[in-house]
Amino acid sequence: MNKKALSLVITVLILILYLSQFSPPNSKDARIIFCDVGQGDGIYLDLPNNIDVVIDGGPNTKILECLGKYMPFWDREIEIVVLTHPQADHLNGLIEVAKRYKVKHFVTSPVGNATKGYQALTKAIQEGNTTIQNIYTGDEIKINDITLRTLWPSREFVADNTNATISANILGATTTNSDLNDFSVILQLEYGTFDAVFTGDADENIQDEILAANTKLKPVEIFKIPHHGSRYGLLDEFIDRFEPGFAVISVGKNQWGHPTPELLSRLSLRSIPILRTDNDGDIVVITDGQQYKIESDK
Repeated sequence: MNKKALSLVITVLILILYLSQFSPPNSKDARIIFCDVGQGDGIYLDLPNNIDVVIDGGPNTKILECLGKYMPFWDREIEIVVLTHPQADHLNGLIEVAKRYKVKHFVTSPVGNATKGYQALTKAIQEGNTTIQNIYTGDEIKINDITLRTLWPSREFVADNTNATISANILGATTTNSDLNDFSVILQLEYGTFDAVFTGDADENIQDEILAANTKLKPVEIFKIPHHGSRYGLLDEFIDRFEPGFAVISVGKNQWGHPTPELLSRLSLRSIPILRTDNDGDIVVITDGQQYKIESDK
């Protein structure tokens, strides 16, 4: 084999190895990537049939690094982007996501605000001709064999705690004088016998509402700890209802002491293994709907 042919073979092998990193080993596999975005939330769902879902974008543009790492470079379309609630540590990264990718559907609660970041995100979404959907408790997003079930917010809670009657699927359809965390979209991913819950920043008072209203909560394999592990971010009864196999904390360097020792102690007392983006980097959960495994890049 001459040098030119050998060089071509090596180039092809390198390309194959490079491309292989973007696809789960099994076409039925789904990947949940808790991106290391610092003090905030940024989650990428790489689902079968080349469906991409992003839940929150973190406080900066690090979500773009995560998407660039796990999405093929030629894939410039994201089927669904979810904003759990309009605070900077969840929405800022989505501004650039909306500018750099074609976002087909944008899913959120109807509550907005007048912050510079939220207005910039609204502008980027509108310019992308993206379909907007405000969701409530009981709503489901069906993605082939996978369901994203909405646990919160309820229509009644939104109606009772916001400043306008909501009648349209528009961004910032209403505002509130209450804590924005209370309107966090909480989703449960269901795939075969595998379940994962994404909790946004919903604190104890909201968890109590969910427990009182929902009798269908069930054990899950993966549970994202609410509000980055804040002291008052998790009811014992809430975590006990879900009985998670693993707890994931999306957190970075911060001034609030997240995750708090009290929270970590309560998880340890229940023998729940803890994964943290500040310690473990990107946390990757791979499942075929039956079995699952967890990888990290640190």
